[in-house]
Amino acid sequence: GIAASSLVISKVIPIGAVTIAIILGMLTGNIFKPGAAFKKGIAVSEKYLLTTAIALMGTSLDYTVLKHLGLESIIIIIASVAVTIGAALIIGKLTGMDRDLCLLIGCGNAICGSSAIAAVQAVIKTDDEKVGISVAVINLFGTAGIFLIPLLATSLFHTSAVHNGALIGTTLQAVGQVTAAGFSIDSLTGQTATIVKMCRILMLTPVILIVSFFKGRGQLKNGSPAAIRIPPYIIAFILLSIAGSIGIVPASVLPYVNDLSEALLITAMAGVGMKVRFGSLLIGGKTAIFLGLGIWGFQILFDSVLIKIIL
Repeated sequence: GIAASSLVISKVIPIGAVTIAIILGMLTGNIFKPGAAFKKGIAVSEKYLLTTAIALMGTSLDYTVLKHLGLESIIIIIASVAVTIGAALIIGKLTGMDRDLCLLIGCGNAICGSSAIAAVQAVIKTDDEKVGISVAVINLFGTAGIFLIPLLATSLFHTSAVHNGALIGTTLQAVGQVTAAGFSIDSLTGQTATIVKMCRILMLTPVILIVSFFKGRGQLKNGSPAAIRIPPYIIAFILLSIAGSIGIVPASVLPYVNDLSEALLITAMAGVGMKVRFGSLLIGGKTAIFLGLGIWGFQILFDSVLIKIIL
């Protein structure tokens, strides 16, 4: 019910059904306080539906988009993702902030917002409160960026569609935010920003592999007998992304698979939201906003300089 309501509301309020699902989930969990009978369903939603959604998410990746970008643009995207996540972890270490929260906000900023946060959360198994905070912070700045980044881009790069599109595509989190900001300048900027964003989403594959590796290595250091291994749903994610890119999955089927993945992800995030308590959100929210602002500001500065130098 929460997931279906979120899909309907997202047609009117353009902040994404995933974000709305978490918000509605939090409201439901805190106001109505579902009893023990709901716990098993919530657990299934946030665990099994989430990992299935991530696996199916692979079909939405298209590695052939790389051929539309020059080597310079690919270098900028890789550097932006790596430096943004690295900066988040460094800021967190220097300020003593929670490492998982820093990683979630860093990955959300660096790659693709809520989807990246959900994928990383499925690997590191952190608290649901941190997921709710991360998604809220990322979408707060992403929504503001729809209006702010085009103004910044045109003031820095004037009428250069390539430069403007590159900045928009590397600094806004959701595809909808990127297209809204890019096409608000002109059609060519919108197209450039969208292609850059699509390439940036592809970085989700190496990032979750790296996070999985370090998660496994950390378990071994802590004395866990578990071997370093890649979770099955991550393997499925990679295989499906390759299958979709090389045409093994029929093009007529892809929209239905993507819709199913989105529906499962929205349902999973509704379950995550229902376990978030406002008390925890208020305690960590203010700190997370400053963290998110710092990471996003650094990302914008770094990408602007890199685009100016390389493109």
